[in-house]
Amino acid sequence: MRNYSRMVCVVALMLFTLPLYGADELVRSLDVKIEGARGRANQPTVVEKQEELEKAVGNKETAESIAKLVDFSKEKVVVFRWSGSGQDKITASEKEGEVVFQYKPGLTRDLRPHGLVFAIKKDAKFQVVTGR
Repeated sequence: MRNYSRMVCVVALMLFTLPLYGADELVRSLDVKIEGARGRANQPTVVEKQEELEKAVGNKETAESIAKLVDFSKEKVVVFRWSGSGQDKITASEKEGEVVFQYKPGLTRDLRPHGLVFAIKKDAKFQVVTGR
Protein backbone atom coordinates (compact mmCIF):
# COMPACT_ATOMS: atom_id res chain seq x y z
CA MET A 1 0.00 0.00 0.00
CA ARG A 2 2.87 2.34 0.77
CA ASN A 3 4.43 1.93 -2.70
CA TYR A 4 1.03 2.53 -4.31
CA SER A 5 0.70 5.87 -2.47
CA ARG A 6 4.16 6.90 -3.59
CA MET A 7 3.39 5.95 -7.17
CA VAL A 8 0.16 8.00 -7.10
CA CYS A 9 2.10 11.00 -5.75
CA VAL A 10 4.77 10.66 -8.45
CA VAL A 11 2.18 10.44 -11.23
CA ALA A 12 0.27 13.44 -9.82
CA LEU A 13 3.49 15.44 -9.62
CA MET A 14 4.35 14.55 -13.23
CA LEU A 15 0.93 15.68 -14.42
CA PHE A 16 1.20 19.03 -12.64
CA THR A 17 4.66 19.73 -14.01
CA LEU A 18 3.83 19.04 -17.65
CA PRO A 19 3.85 22.11 -19.89
CA LEU A 20 0.55 23.92 -20.30
CA TYR A 21 0.47 22.95 -23.96
CA GLY A 22 1.83 20.09 -26.03
CA ALA A 23 5.08 20.17 -27.96
CA ASP A 24 3.28 20.63 -31.25
CA GLU A 25 0.93 23.44 -30.16
CA LEU A 26 1.83 26.93 -31.29
CA VAL A 27 -0.46 29.01 -29.07
CA ARG A 28 -1.94 29.03 -25.60
CA SER A 29 -4.17 31.50 -23.81
CA LEU A 30 -2.86 32.91 -20.53
CA ASP A 31 -5.38 33.28 -17.73
CA VAL A 32 -4.37 36.79 -16.69
CA LYS A 33 -6.59 39.82 -16.17
CA ILE A 34 -5.34 42.98 -17.84
CA GLU A 35 -6.80 46.40 -18.39
CA GLY A 36 -8.25 47.09 -21.81
CA ALA A 37 -9.03 50.32 -23.61
CA ARG A 38 -5.62 50.93 -25.18
CA GLY A 39 -5.23 49.82 -28.76
CA ARG A 40 -7.31 48.06 -31.34
CA ALA A 41 -8.56 44.50 -31.37
CA ASN A 42 -6.93 43.77 -34.71
CA GLN A 43 -3.54 45.30 -33.75
CA PRO A 44 -2.01 43.38 -30.84
CA THR A 45 1.24 44.23 -29.10
CA VAL A 46 3.97 41.60 -29.46
CA VAL A 47 6.35 41.25 -26.51
CA GLU A 48 9.54 39.28 -27.04
CA LYS A 49 11.43 40.32 -23.90
CA GLN A 50 10.35 40.27 -20.28
CA GLU A 51 11.50 43.88 -19.85
CA GLU A 52 8.83 45.05 -22.34
CA LEU A 53 5.89 43.42 -20.53
CA GLU A 54 5.01 46.19 -18.10
CA LYS A 55 4.60 48.75 -20.89
CA ALA A 56 2.46 46.34 -22.93
CA VAL A 57 0.05 45.32 -20.16
CA GLY A 58 -0.15 48.53 -18.18
CA ASN A 59 1.00 47.53 -14.70
CA LYS A 60 3.89 45.91 -12.88
CA GLU A 61 1.99 43.18 -10.98
CA THR A 62 0.33 41.88 -14.12
CA ALA A 63 3.65 41.89 -15.96
CA GLU A 64 5.22 39.85 -13.17
CA SER A 65 2.39 37.29 -13.22
CA ILE A 66 2.72 36.87 -16.99
CA ALA A 67 6.50 36.52 -16.72
CA LYS A 68 6.00 33.53 -14.40
CA LEU A 69 3.90 31.78 -17.07
CA VAL A 70 6.12 32.40 -20.10
CA ASP A 71 9.56 31.14 -21.10
CA PHE A 72 10.89 34.02 -23.22
CA SER A 73 13.68 31.86 -24.62
CA LYS A 74 11.02 29.77 -26.40
CA GLU A 75 7.92 32.00 -26.52
CA LYS A 76 6.68 35.50 -27.18
CA VAL A 77 3.57 37.17 -25.79
CA VAL A 78 0.74 38.64 -27.86
CA VAL A 79 -1.32 41.21 -25.95
CA PHE A 80 -4.74 42.41 -27.12
CA ARG A 81 -6.14 45.55 -25.42
CA TRP A 82 -9.13 47.38 -26.82
CA SER A 83 -12.56 48.84 -26.12
CA GLY A 84 -15.64 47.54 -27.86
CA SER A 85 -18.92 45.76 -27.45
CA GLY A 86 -19.30 43.60 -24.37
CA GLN A 87 -19.84 40.68 -26.77
CA ASP A 88 -16.49 41.12 -28.58
CA LYS A 89 -14.42 37.94 -28.70
CA ILE A 90 -10.96 36.90 -29.83
CA THR A 91 -10.12 33.23 -30.25
CA ALA A 92 -6.88 31.58 -31.30
CA SER A 93 -6.39 28.59 -33.55
CA GLU A 94 -3.68 26.98 -35.63
CA LYS A 95 -3.87 26.73 -39.39
CA GLU A 96 -1.11 25.40 -41.61
CA GLY A 97 1.64 26.09 -39.09
CA GLU A 98 0.46 29.62 -38.35
CA VAL A 99 -1.52 31.10 -35.46
CA VAL A 100 -4.80 32.72 -36.48
CA PHE A 101 -6.51 35.10 -34.07
CA GLN A 102 -10.19 35.49 -34.98
CA TYR A 103 -11.74 38.78 -33.82
CA LYS A 104 -15.54 38.73 -33.72
CA PRO A 105 -17.07 42.13 -32.95
CA GLY A 106 -20.15 42.02 -30.76
CA LEU A 107 -23.54 43.41 -31.70
CA THR A 108 -24.33 45.33 -28.52
CA ARG A 109 -23.62 49.04 -28.15
CA ASP A 110 -22.16 48.82 -24.66
CA LEU A 111 -18.58 50.07 -24.67
CA ARG A 112 -16.39 47.77 -22.54
CA PRO A 113 -12.63 47.46 -22.04
CA HIS A 114 -11.10 44.13 -23.10
CA GLY A 115 -7.70 42.58 -22.52
CA LEU A 116 -6.39 39.16 -23.56
CA VAL A 117 -2.93 37.61 -23.43
CA PHE A 118 -1.59 34.70 -25.48
CA ALA A 119 1.79 32.97 -25.54
CA ILE A 120 2.98 31.69 -28.91
CA LYS A 121 6.16 29.95 -29.94
CA LYS A 122 8.96 32.41 -30.59
CA ASP A 123 9.31 31.54 -34.28
CA ALA A 124 5.56 31.27 -34.97
CA LYS A 125 3.90 33.62 -37.43
CA PHE A 126 0.43 34.94 -36.72
CA GLN A 127 -2.37 36.92 -38.27
CA VAL A 128 -5.53 38.61 -37.00
CA VAL A 129 -8.70 38.16 -39.02
CA THR A 130 -12.00 39.95 -38.43
CA GLY A 131 -15.38 38.47 -39.12
CA ARG A 132 -18.62 37.20 -37.69
